[in-house]
Amino acid sequence: VKYELIICCKLTELQEKLYRQLISAFSKGGKQKEQLSDKITGTALSFITNLKKLCNHPQLILNKCQKKEEGFEDCLKLFPGEFGKKFEPAFSGKMKVLDYLLAATRATTNDKFVLVSNYTQTIDAFVELCQLRRYPYIRLDGTCTIKQRAKLVEKFNDPESVEYVFLLSSKAGGCGLNLIGANRLIMFDPDWNPANDDQAMARVWRDGQKKNCFIYRLLSVKFYSYSFTKYVLISYFPEQ
Repeated sequence: VKYELIICCKLTELQEKLYRQLISAFSKGGKQKEQLSDKITGTALSFITNLKKLCNHPQLILNKCQKKEEGFEDCLKLFPGEFGKKFEPAFSGKMKVLDYLLAATRATTNDKFVLVSNYTQTIDAFVELCQLRRYPYIRLDGTCTIKQRAKLVEKFNDPESVEYVFLLSSKAGGCGLNLIGANRLIMFDPDWNPANDDQAMARVWRDGQKKNCFIYRLLSVKFYSYSFTKYVLISYFPEQ
């Protein structure tokens, strides 16, 4: 049996402040560039990507804030002084939920997880979380060769494997991988194309899977990722 669950995650105070600041800066910038429609389109897409990253964890936009890139000039002052010295799941609503799911499942079952994201930076954050909690993990992203991928998958699917988490870039492993060593998968952020999400979520629901499967979609409530995924779901299932 496969269960698909949508979990709505509240933004942290820091995320909400940064979100509002970015919205304000983008709105002002858009008015100044209203004559340049092509540039506005490109800027808007980049802006949405930055919002998606912020919803994952503020750490993903810290570098832009430090460099005071366009739209980020007034963001750095919103970060607490200790931010960035070590990885803190507590600064992200979705990361706090992920942290809880991993801990609760490990304490009560022998199930394993696949964590999926569209962004290498988010995979980096997963690594930091696994190291912080001492979870054995395997990472597969675009830097892995085909031969390396096969070995990583074989290792994770081995019943004797100690690895608890498989970290997967959706672009690198969205199609063709059989990860039946896990029966729980978390889609940390939505893709523009819902078909890509479906491909990624099918990694654990494959021939040979003997356990019930749980697919979790994590969304940031009230803000960008929630609205975006709602739009994707409506587009993908118009009759429903």
